[in-house]
Amino acid sequence: MIISHKHRFIFVHCRKVAGSSIKVALAPYLGDDDIVIGSIHEILDAGYPLNRAAKTAIFRPVSLLNVAGAILCGKKINEALNIGVKSHYRGRLSQNPPHPTAVEMSKFFEKEWNSYFKFAFVRNPYEQAISDYHWRRKSTGVHISFREYLIELLQGSNAANKLAHANSVSNLDMVAIDNEIVVDRLGRYEDLESDFSEVASYLNLRDASLGKRQKRGMKNVGLASFYGSEELQIAGELFAREMECFDYTVPDELRGTVA
Repeated sequence: MIISHKHRFIFVHCRKVAGSSIKVALAPYLGDDDIVIGSIHEILDAGYPLNRAAKTAIFRPVSLLNVAGAILCGKKINEALNIGVKSHYRGRLSQNPPHPTAVEMSKFFEKEWNSYFKFAFVRNPYEQAISDYHWRRKSTGVHISFREYLIELLQGSNAANKLAHANSVSNLDMVAIDNEIVVDRLGRYEDLESDFSEVASYLNLRDASLGKRQKRGMKNVGLASFYGSEELQIAGELFAREMECFDYTVPDELRGTVA
């Protein structure tokens, strides 16, 4: 997430919607006191330096311990610094500080939440789940079926899950309170470039650009290869709130197989 005091906006970083690319695109426009949580390593890899707020977060005893521990575990320095920033906010803002709920954000950043322009991007949950599944398998080294992953999501944080970690937050809960959307602008991953351009223009950051972004859509993946009848039943229960609130429909490729 980003809290920009300089430009008076909050970027709510929903999961698997190119949020890191958005943070990198906004990084050169941020002020020294603007807060970025998550994706610090990608911002550094893009050539943008740590600002004062990030340095302040890192140079805390607990944060430095986490940075050192990450390096000892084989993380690259930029990845370790990203862990350090996140550790500064963990437990204070949220157990998952790059992706807190709207309730958590509205309490921790109460003044900013009530006065800054808030925006986020969302994605069709049926496609997002596949992207998230691939990312989690790669990052954890745990290999279970997509069906098992959906079951873990359905079980929630009370279960001893292998892949779906306990601090997972739905995209809906990041942008809504009691199923009511509470951000000012909700863009769509499917229209990312045009929607981002509109937001950047509104914020008077007209030169901000996502640049050359690797396309990771699901068009060539084959949704039907992931969703059989059982997976569709689980997904229907899992994603019902998001589908309604975000006004999404079941992807065309799957409509013929939905009971």
